[in-house]
Amino acid sequence: MAGCVDGDLGVLTGLLAASGLNNASSSQVGEMLCSKFDGVSATLSSHTLAVDSIYLLFSTYLVFLKKT
Repeated sequence: MAGCVDGDLGVLTGLLAASGLNNASSSQVGEMLCSKFDGVSATLSSHTLAVDSIYLLFSTYLVFLKKT
């Protein structure tokens, strides 16, 4: 899955199976959790890019303001 590191899906599935879910259900829940992690990761990435861009723009403004 894109939202989990290699092996994380297997660990999640194992934990869910140990809690009493059957293998098919634990695999489905594990895949759903990994897809949610992927969504959160994409959102954080876009917010980080926005903050970085604003910081660069503001820094540039301050540099040019100080030169004048």
